[in-house]
Amino acid sequence: MVIYIKTTVPSEFRPRDGYAYYNERKRKSLRRVLAEMALLSHVFTKAIEWSVIEENPCREIRKERPKPRRRYVSEVEYAAAYKAMRPMVQCAMDLAVLTGLRPGDLLALTRANLNDDGIEVATSKTGKRLLIEWSEALRSVVKRALAHAPQVRAGWTAFRESLALTGYRDVPAPKYAEDIADATDE
Repeated sequence: MVIYIKTTVPSEFRPRDGYAYYNERKRKSLRRVLAEMALLSHVFTKAIEWSVIEENPCREIRKERPKPRRRYVSEVEYAAAYKAMRPMVQCAMDLAVLTGLRPGDLLALTRANLNDDGIEVATSKTGKRLLIEWSEALRSVVKRALAHAPQVRAGWTAFRESLALTGYRDVPAPKYAEDIADATDE
């Protein structure tokens, strides 16, 4: 079926072809096939935009929804990951637990967010201003974080993207990933 999709002219692709692909691939992974179908649908949307076809055949395909994930990180896994991280990442993990902030909001924190009452932040999802009042634990974590030298936050992402752009695909996993795997096997 994959070969068929690669060799089919977009105007000849029908919903039945999409169903055949969907049914074949969902046996292996429902989440993966949903992502693939979303990509295929986007390709057809672009083809409509470029006047190659008139309608998107993927829109007619009914897809089942995956069950929500219910697995949470165990205390043992969290402790193993925490132990393997650099001190600044440990501070970020502590801040995440203490504040409940989303990762993007957490990474966007600066000294300007700190005031006498606590940590004030405008959440990225709603834009709502939020004040997280100081607790002894929160003050301690912020003090530890401020003791470390400032770090460039986008470096690893930019590094990975530049490797991908140059065709280098096998970006090695960080060393601490092995440490976490070893610690959780014990």
